[in-house]
Amino acid sequence: MIQKIFIDALPEIQKVYEDGLVCSERHFQAEIYNLIKPALNTNNYNVFIEPIISSNSVNNEYELNGIIPDMIATQGNSIKAIIELKYVPHGFVSFEKDIKNMSKFYAAKNNNYEYYLLTDKNTGEWNKNKSFQLDPELILIYVLISNSDAYCVTNPQEIWKPNYTNLNEVPKFYQLTGSINPTKNSIQFSVTNYYDEPVKKKL
Repeated sequence: MIQKIFIDALPEIQKVYEDGLVCSERHFQAEIYNLIKPALNTNNYNVFIEPIISSNSVNNEYELNGIIPDMIATQGNSIKAIIELKYVPHGFVSFEKDIKNMSKFYAAKNNNYEYYLLTDKNTGEWNKNKSFQLDPELILIYVLISNSDAYCVTNPQEIWKPNYTNLNEVPKFYQLTGSINPTKNSIQFSVTNYYDEPVKKKL
């Protein structure tokens, strides 16, 4: 599944960071995409980078139009995962907007709205003859590097609860956290999820 591709890439993501080869959040995004691309191809996934969401929903019920996720993973015409990235090794991640926006997709996953991600080669505009739908088993993936004292690092399960998501349930998520401890000069990656059961596992 798509989350396994990201999790399997964590050792290489950690190495790239420890080698000092990430200088910005965009750079972080580029490195992750480069690392997961072979596995994406093998498993017939496509990843769209920062698409501006355009849907056929008439009233934009879920307020998705105009949102720009960092990544969207698709397989066939199904949107399998919404991915957000944060790179703040020198400080504290502001996670609230990311969690809220990802949760909007999760709230909409059982409707029949169509989303446009492919572009028309002749115009560069959205190709509205080919659309995608949110998978009913949609997964949210949050990959972040932050100071070890950040709230989303010390309390990863809490930020997925209704007071942050506005959902009636905890969504199916994977949070991949790189925790930076400047006093110990170290980074530790862990994975937290509520997909099967609450678990926080250090790699």
